[in-house]
Amino acid sequence: MSKTVLVTGATGLVGTALLHYLETSNQWQCRYLTRSKNAKSLHGADAFYWDPDQFEVQNGALEGVDAIVNLAGATVANRWSKGYKAEILSSRVNGLKTLNRALSNSEHSVKQLVSASAIGFYKSDFENSYTEASTQSDPGFLSEVVQRWEAEADRFESLNISVSKLRFGIVFSTRGGALPKLMQPTSIGLGAALGAGEQWQSWIHIEDLVRAIIHSLDSKNEGVYNVVSPYPEKAIEISDRLASVMKRPFWLKRSPEFMIKLLLGEMSEMVLQSQKVVPERLLNEGFEFHYPNLTEALTDLIQTRK
Repeated sequence: MSKTVLVTGATGLVGTALLHYLETSNQWQCRYLTRSKNAKSLHGADAFYWDPDQFEVQNGALEGVDAIVNLAGATVANRWSKGYKAEILSSRVNGLKTLNRALSNSEHSVKQLVSASAIGFYKSDFENSYTEASTQSDPGFLSEVVQRWEAEADRFESLNISVSKLRFGIVFSTRGGALPKLMQPTSIGLGAALGAGEQWQSWIHIEDLVRAIIHSLDSKNEGVYNVVSPYPEKAIEISDRLASVMKRPFWLKRSPEFMIKLLLGEMSEMVLQSQKVVPERLLNEGFEFHYPNLTEALTDLIQTRK
């Protein structure tokens, strides 16, 4: 007998991939929340209206739902003005508050929340690795967002709902996110490591990310999960490997750190920080990564899926 999952952020990079994956599943029926009142079904998932700014959810959206996958949140890839930083935070916190309020005011069937989070929680470190047991948080904006985000997710436990918080690394997909932006200069032979290139970057293939979400739904395990490849790479290696897969030259170029800070402002912390993150819990639970190695992942995305 199939169960029903409700997805927020379904039209984003990860949400679209998740719905596409679940479309062929015999175990899960899908529906999604959208700000559009006239939205059509997406990959077989029925649309329901919500407005998290006003804490509104369409009647019936949560009826019969067994699990929620929360992926809602404004992109962090835009320049961080004061106003946009507020939007990054509120889009994550208010979405969860909206769902919590709706569930608190009804006899609900929801037993599980799988909520997106980010490895931006961890303190920048060029030597040490982080597992889910690590508690050293970064003093920057991203870590603050993650802590507020996860605290809001934890409030669902008072509704007798189990909570999984998936800390995503850099998501590699040719349909959006970081990879297409890295591919553009590389395609004309101008690929370069960001900053000195010695910072660790923890990444994951979009397919493995989606499968990790499904794993969380199926296993019903609670708490924090690092959703990254078992093999993080330094920024210089990612640029080098990308150029190799794209068959373009790479001359170990580096982008001066001060230029990145000048161009990106405070947002530069995303690309200059070093976070060597290990998916210990997924590995201990026997999760099998289809693309654990960087070269295999890039080859699949860039060459196989053209």
